[in-house]
Parts: sequence; structure tokens; C-alpha cells
Amino acid sequence: MTVVHKVKYIAKNRSGYKLVPKGITLHETATPGATAENSFQYFNREYVGASAHVFVDWNERIQMVPYNESAWHAGPTANCRYIGVEMCHPKGHNPEQFRKVWDGTVELFAELLKRFNLSVDDINTHHEISLKWGETDHVDPTSFLAEYGEDINSFKKAVENKLNGDDLTMAQYEELVKIIKHQEQVISDLNAKVDSLINHTSTYKYLNKGLNAIAPDAFKALQTAVDKGVIGYGEDGFIPGLTKDMIRIVIYMYRMGLFN
Repeated sequence: MTVVHKVKYIAKNRSGYKLVPKGITLHETATPGATAENSFQYFNREYVGASAHVFVDWNERIQMVPYNESAWHAGPTANCRYIGVEMCHPKGHNPEQFRKVWDGTVELFAELLKRFNLSVDDINTHHEISLKWGETDHVDPTSFLAEYGEDINSFKKAVENKLNGDDLTMAQYEELVKIIKHQEQVISDLNAKVDSLINHTSTYKYLNKGLNAIAPDAFKALQTAVDKGVIGYGEDGFIPGLTKDMIRIVIYMYRMGLFN
């Protein structure tokens, strides 16, 4: 899933100090339900002495401060070193919205690491910065990620996968689930048809017109298997030792072209 990226610089809460990024700090807003646009309106409206470079929600991400300018997101030491990115907090427990925020943030971090020639080792959290320099007491986004079974290590792994091109976004995952469910239905339908064939008396004992009338390709499958010597065939038309599972396998093999 590619999240829409907007650049809308805030008029207030800007430091004006030059930044040469040495890493990226991950935050969460701790304001359930507030979108990236809500955050932009807030930081653009009044001076609060805080800001971040980008806010990511379940529909879009908004860059509010240039990447070459320090933002006020994690204390003086971190502010002059790191880009600050805020994950917007869905209202209530909302796995679907969280996964969209996660995907959009992972995508953004991968882009920024490439742009500034950084690595996943240059990713940190506000919690880690608080412990390292003691200039703030924030512990985000530790509990926010934990609520959805994630942590900073799984986040870094997801970013690394994105960089390597072997990640799976929520949209791709949902599409894969649809494909799997469709294939399961196809298999189920095929099994039902085979069971219907097998339940016909002539299927067990004879390669005759009765079977041919039910499913011509099933008749051909068994006949081809006989011709190829895969299964035996008696003079009276009886196929010795032929079980339900064997018939099913023979039909599958035939439909897969394995007797060609």
C-alpha cells in the first residue's frame, strides 16, 4: 500500500536550525483518532514548542518540517540529529487502521534511509532516546506497538524487508488471502465433483458409458491411466484394487497433464 504523501509546512513551531540527519526517531501521537491533517492544523495554528517532520495516518502522511531543518520532537540532543516521524494513533483498538499506519511508516522509513544513506541501525524510538539522554520522559511508541504485537525490532525488520524488496504490505496480504480462499474453494468444488463421480456405482468397477456421461474427462483419465499402465484393468472391465483416493489422484494427474 502506497500512502499519499503531502508536503505542507507548518507556519509555527519551526526551529529554523539546520539538520543533517544521522537517523530517524519513531514516535506515536498518543492522541487516539487524530489524523495527520488534524495534527497539521494543530501545530500550524498555535505555538506549542513541539513538532515532528512527518505524521502518518491510515490514509496519508503529511510532511510538516523540511528534512534539512530540526524539529522539536525528542529533546535538544536528538532534535539536532534525527528526523522525527509520528505514527497516528487509531481510535480504540483498530488493527486494520494500525496496519495501514504501520505500512505507511515502514515505507517512509525505507525511503528516508535510502535518501540519506542510512541503515536500519540508525532507527530509534523516543523511548530509547529518553533512556539514553534523559532530556524527555516519553516512552513512545513502545506500548502502542505492543498493543498490536509489534516492537522496534519487528519494525526494523519490516523496514529492512522493504529495502530488500521482499516485504508484504497489508494490501498485498489481503489480496493473497483472497487468492488462497479462491483456490481453496476451487479445490473444494473439485473434491465434491470427484466424490460425486466415485459415488456412482459404475465408477468403482467399470470404464463405461455411465461414467463417461457423468464426466468425460474422468472417463478419459481412468482410460489413459490404464493405457499408460498406471492402473490395472481386467477382462471384464473391473479395475482391481481401485480405491476412492486412487481414482481422485488419477483424475488430478490427468487434469494436470501428467499422463501426456
